[in-house]
Amino acid sequence: MPTYLWAIQLEKQTALIRAVTAQTEPSAPAAASPGQKMNQALLNVRNKSRDKKQKIKDRIAANETAMEDVSELQTLRDSAISLHTEVMVGFDQIEQDIIAKGLPEVILQRHRDTVTEYETKYQDMLDKLQSLMDAATLSGQESAADALDAFMQSQKLEKRHQPLDPDHLPWGSPDASKTRKPAETIEELEQHTGLRGYPAETQWAVCQNEDQDPLNLGPVLNEVTLSLLKGEGKCGNTSQARTLLASTALTPGMLESIADMAISAPPVPEDLAETPDVKFTAAI
Repeated sequence: MPTYLWAIQLEKQTALIRAVTAQTEPSAPAAASPGQKMNQALLNVRNKSRDKKQKIKDRIAANETAMEDVSELQTLRDSAISLHTEVMVGFDQIEQDIIAKGLPEVILQRHRDTVTEYETKYQDMLDKLQSLMDAATLSGQESAADALDAFMQSQKLEKRHQPLDPDHLPWGSPDASKTRKPAETIEELEQHTGLRGYPAETQWAVCQNEDQDPLNLGPVLNEVTLSLLKGEGKCGNTSQARTLLASTALTPGMLESIADMAISAPPVPEDLAETPDVKFTAAI
């Protein structure tokens, strides 16, 4: 199990039940729950134990013999005991909800395992607190404070990720009633997209002149392809912007155009020069 987030398991189990049963109702922000209050009480114990530990060590370093006053820890211990009762009532209620709703046995077992682990950690903390308060010497206080501080520092008690309301998530799903059905024919696709459909094997250039059908470019196809490969962006005798759609197969005309371009515009020394992306190596 990951780092134990004890004393706040009540909220986790509550969120689990709500997510499974999908019965969460929107509500205004509620007062702090017993689990949240317990978490704050444990933070106070951790901070105070660290403070007392340092003061005890300062006394020892100064060769003092007077013991450190740890009465504040008794108050914190009493508060934790009171809140523990409320937390256990919440745990019992969650177990009854799980059983009443007939949820899978694995959920009930995880809940019981969580409660058992929580109780073990809780009792361990009380024992270490009591040892520090019962210490009869300054050195005894030091040993007890070290043990309590090490235990409390190993617990992750800071604010963690808040469970989301499953009925009010920060994202949503598309409305199926407003989503169009997929096109099943070329005609439907053309209607949806506003584009004309052509065979995938056809390579053609689209002129902004809508009167010229791309499938009838025939004699100028090679000229268009060549001009586009040269970066001139011409279609026939115009200089308007063009779009060249690639095909799934090479045609003889395409190969002829590439060959014509190589003859009319052979590589120059600059084409073979070193570039920032391609550096000359010994092999080259």
